[in-house]
Amino acid sequence: MDTRFVTPAQFAAGGEPGRRLRREASRGTFVRVRPGLYLPADDWQQFSARERHIAAIRALLARAGPHVVVSHASAGAAWGFPVLDEWPQRVQLVSPRRTTGKVTSRVVLHPSRLAVEVSIVRGIRCTSASRTAVDMGLAGGFLSALLAFDYALATGLVTRQELHDEIALRSGFRGIAAVRAALEIAHPGSKSAGESISKGQIHLLGFETPELQKKFTCPGGRTYYGDFWWKTVGQIGEFDGGQKYLDERMRGGRTMEQVLFDEKDRTDALLALPEVRNIVRWRYAVARNPNRLQEILLRAGIPLRDPRRR
Repeated sequence: MDTRFVTPAQFAAGGEPGRRLRREASRGTFVRVRPGLYLPADDWQQFSARERHIAAIRALLARAGPHVVVSHASAGAAWGFPVLDEWPQRVQLVSPRRTTGKVTSRVVLHPSRLAVEVSIVRGIRCTSASRTAVDMGLAGGFLSALLAFDYALATGLVTRQELHDEIALRSGFRGIAAVRAALEIAHPGSKSAGESISKGQIHLLGFETPELQKKFTCPGGRTYYGDFWWKTVGQIGEFDGGQKYLDERMRGGRTMEQVLFDEKDRTDALLALPEVRNIVRWRYAVARNPNRLQEILLRAGIPLRDPRRR
């Protein structure tokens, strides 16, 4: 992503009045990311939500002091962590010089009771990957922590021990019990944010713990993986994300129709195995709605850890 900001001074240096840039922004040609810093609207429209947040970070750092460090979900954006639902409207920062927090229309500045280990990520001064993951969990709760931990472990950004050590530093912090619980079920095998959220909801709802990314070998030697496998009832659970159909990179050169045909072949092959009785699927909206997910899983016969909870 290109975040070469345009300023009124640059317009003036080119022979154009600086106020013309503001007029162009009002017409929609430029987007004001921060007072005095603009990006072409065409570039902005092509940015993902994550990239827009990173642009806001860069715009802020262009005017901030050297002691400020990007933290929490904003550091997560730089590291590549997934976020639960939406990126924050305000840039998240931490300053070891502050003993109290500060919130403005564009910034949340956190105080720090701990020393801040700085990592340079995409040219941005960020908290370390392990601290970022734990901070995201403390701010967002169990599912946010699980999302961050699964991603960090899967990508090798952190080790489980590093996360344990980071959590140990937060003993007594508000929300630390949920973060600690998330680490207990975090696993590098989760392949997407939707799978991580689903796994977390399955745990919170009290269902038996499934095997993740179960490998099945079909006649002819073809192998497939099921997101969640409950062996006792022969059930495969699948988070059915839309990206595998809509994202050209994930389609690997296949048309959407071919992806659908391949998925049908995969389903038929799995259901032909004697140990597989059924495949239950759900989308992101269901994964984010525990009541709907619970209804689907109970209807499919997925067992609870304690049947008395039914």
